[in-house]
Amino acid sequence: MIEAVRDFILTCPILKEGHVRVDYTGAEIGYSIDPLPVDPVIKTYVDGGSKRQYAFAFSTKERFTGDEREAIENSGFLADFTEWIEAQNREGNFPELNDNKKNISDIEVTNSGFLFGMEPDYASYQIQCRFLYTQEV
Repeated sequence: MIEAVRDFILTCPILKEGHVRVDYTGAEIGYSIDPLPVDPVIKTYVDGGSKRQYAFAFSTKERFTGDEREAIENSGFLADFTEWIEAQNREGNFPELNDNKKNISDIEVTNSGFLFGMEPDYASYQIQCRFLYTQEV
């Protein structure tokens, strides 16, 4: 699932340099998909199938020297990424899964982007999201 999510995020046109890691943003500007610990099963059906979720954080490290303009630009990037996720959901544009027993029905942002950490010259931000899908028996 993580590979499908990463490939999906790579299609986002606002990403700079187009590189998305898994569980690591790197020492400089970069992006990461980080799986979040949630109960994957939301509802179990009588036939044994289930409605599930795959939760992840989209993390980004951006240049930040304390300049207000940089803070505004970084906040704008988070808003633009959220809008892109919402547009993909409206259009039904979801990751391709190799498992034909899993069908994605929604992608949602579960909280708005927020400042996650600071380093000299860089700020880390995170947006938490999830895919909802059904899993057949």
